[in-house]
Amino acid sequence: MRPLLLVLFGAVALLLFVACGNVANLAISRSVARQTEFTVRRALGATNVRLVGQLFIESAVLASLGGIAGMLLAWWGTGAVQAAISPGMNLPRAAEIAVDGRALGFACVVTVLTAASMWLVSLSRSVLGSVSPARVMRGAVGQHHQRVTSAVIVAEVAFALMLLAGTGLLIRTVQALTKVTPGFDVDRVLTMKTTLSEGAYASDDRIREFGTGLLRVLENEPQVAQAGFANYLPMSRGGAANRFEIEGRADTRVEDQKFSWVSIVGGRYFEAMGIPLLGGRLPGREDTDTSEPVFVIDEALARRYWPNADPVGAHLTWHRDNNERWTGVVIGVVGSVKFRGLAADAPASAYWWFPQTPTRDFSLVVRSTTDAASIASATVGAIRRIDPNQAVADVRALAAFVSDDLARPRFAMQLLGGFAVIALLLAGMGLYGVVAFWVARRTSEIGLRVAIGAQPGDVLWLVMRRTVLLVGGGVAIGLAASMASAKALAGLLYGVTPADPTALMLATLFLVVVAMLAAYLPARRALHVDPVVALRAD
Repeated sequence: MRPLLLVLFGAVALLLFVACGNVANLAISRSVARQTEFTVRRALGATNVRLVGQLFIESAVLASLGGIAGMLLAWWGTGAVQAAISPGMNLPRAAEIAVDGRALGFACVVTVLTAASMWLVSLSRSVLGSVSPARVMRGAVGQHHQRVTSAVIVAEVAFALMLLAGTGLLIRTVQALTKVTPGFDVDRVLTMKTTLSEGAYASDDRIREFGTGLLRVLENEPQVAQAGFANYLPMSRGGAANRFEIEGRADTRVEDQKFSWVSIVGGRYFEAMGIPLLGGRLPGREDTDTSEPVFVIDEALARRYWPNADPVGAHLTWHRDNNERWTGVVIGVVGSVKFRGLAADAPASAYWWFPQTPTRDFSLVVRSTTDAASIASATVGAIRRIDPNQAVADVRALAAFVSDDLARPRFAMQLLGGFAVIALLLAGMGLYGVVAFWVARRTSEIGLRVAIGAQPGDVLWLVMRRTVLLVGGGVAIGLAASMASAKALAGLLYGVTPADPTALMLATLFLVVVAMLAAYLPARRALHVDPVVALRAD
């Protein structure tokens, strides 16, 4: 989980930077706009101490209201995040996610720092500034803060683009994973688990009796098409590997040793799972505990050790956990299966036959003639008819295993996407505020331009030109930062590179459209400036 948590922490940090940028720009613009007010207050006898106190109270109230609202949203948001966590994600300590003392402490620190920053900015601009009253009354101040606000807007655009690009990469990952074929057919298949106790099933004969009896009962159910079982199922986060030797090929070096993913299967497991037979035959009732051991291998194992030959008929000797050597023959080759997840390569696998090597761990696979849910009660009832005391767990459709494997990238996509949308809205609001303030400060200039013949397109371009420069700078920095930081997402990506051009292009396009819309709204107001009114006001 570490890569996912670090990515989400980085996303939260970027979102916090965007929010802080908006606060900084608002504080600067507000302080510039109030310089006239504070000049008048001084002229009427207000002392600097009184003005400083007024600004401190205003900043503290605003920051406190924002902090309280943020904490309330955090409680609500925590519940929303927990609701989005699928049980199949296997997220450690998910139930402990809460707004605890550390989170509240962090929120309080951010609130205090925000209040202090707003106060200091207002103090330096409105109270301690050295602008003459005459210049203030003429509206000649405000231009000196444009560099700061412009830099903040560029940074906000860059951060928002980084979040949008990361979201695009995760969306492309989920799309790629949904197109991956797991190697088995999940439609109309029900699964469940049961484990036999050592006390009640101490011998292999008792275990075989349970397995064969269960299959016999299930085969008589009218809604059951095929039924089988394995000691563990693909994509169930379980499994084991065993070493083996091929007859006639000596392992003279350590690096020559051969290993395979191993699963013990019984009944019509391959038919129920929809795993295709590519060569040879599948084990059947003629393969008993007294006959020669038989093995089925998958395409990946056959391709690795028999690249130019038919493995059917080859003799394998397995090294088992108790140092026992077990020799048998390969009778068939089946399709490869994604055991460790959709994003992982299918491991080279072999299948042992249940009657010849019994297991107490049963993961049933039952294919229905209708739908998976319709045979749940009949399958559980079949187990209880064989052994009324046998517990059953994890009853669910086989499709849930694939859905659970997609849960983690989907969860990351949803959270990162939510952060990206908020960052985009904040960046758009910040850009809107800066452009609106710029238009308001240059109303007289715009009116004069219109009076001497400027066309609406000229006025619009006058306002939008600065926006294009700001957004262009932010996009350039954001693209470079996205490609550099996307390596942190590499562990969460599949079927897409960190510098995927489609994701970057769509993120850029989306950001530019929103930014241009945010800037166009105040720019449109500039088109309706009455030159007579503007010049009279000046």
